[in-house]
Amino acid sequence: MRATHAPHVDGVHWMRTWRFVGLLVAGYVVIGMRAVADDRYLDDEGILTYLYSECVRREFVAAFFWLRSHPALTLLNLPVGAAGIVLIAIAARRAGIREVGIAPLVMATSPLYVTRGASGIPNVDGAALAAGALGLTLPPGFEGHRELRTITQWLRDHRRELANVTVYTNLRLLDAYATHAGDARGFVIAELIQPDTKREALAWLNPANGQRERIWHVMHDVFYGRGADPSDIVEGRAPAGSLLVLETTDIRTEEMLPATLLSAHTRTLFSAPGVLITELRPPSADEQRGPPP
Repeated sequence: MRATHAPHVDGVHWMRTWRFVGLLVAGYVVIGMRAVADDRYLDDEGILTYLYSECVRREFVAAFFWLRSHPALTLLNLPVGAAGIVLIAIAARRAGIREVGIAPLVMATSPLYVTRGASGIPNVDGAALAAGALGLTLPPGFEGHRELRTITQWLRDHRRELANVTVYTNLRLLDAYATHAGDARGFVIAELIQPDTKREALAWLNPANGQRERIWHVMHDVFYGRGADPSDIVEGRAPAGSLLVLETTDIRTEEMLPATLLSAHTRTLFSAPGVLITELRPPSADEQRGPPP
């Protein structure tokens, strides 16, 4: 297999653009204004919200401190529905979701969201403010998901070459992601049991009554899909040709698999920011002979 680097993808689908989000906002506003004009969604609770809004408009200070009027709701009720569509798009983009237009499309076409925004019934503000909170607090992209997409794409591209090859990884979501969203089913993926997890398991389990042995056996079967002890790699029990798919930003990677071991016993196949895919090389003739007597 040739060493490769992360591909650069140009072009953006139209649903991923802000123009698409703007069209959704415009459509939402037009439908809402039309509904308000013909009393299509007339509701007494909704009218109460607009009455409170009128109080805030005429006597701002007095109404703002009259909590029964829900001042935040009355201030935001008219523009909040449209703003919520933009805010959920921002949240989706910050979360690293590829099709950012899906979230605002679902919100803008929700019958409840459309009718409640036009009628003035509360809870539209809650949905929009929740979207705004996500947009403000989410870190710019979930790097783990981006890494998973990159890795599963690489696995799919090399499926024929990787038949019956065990993939050792410290990415805890790789097995689940490959099985579902990553569309990379069929690979034998073994999650490396980190040293801290191993220490805790062995220290807290009783070896005298067989508890430690039984739990350790179960962890190998179910640890984020299937577990593997890093010592199998370090001590040479892992078969040559196995892959190591590593999240290099995890500080425990060096503790499990020192850089000296990787440079001496593996061949780099793929590298990208935060991700390294290497292949275990067979031992050399000197390594097979072992130290002199």
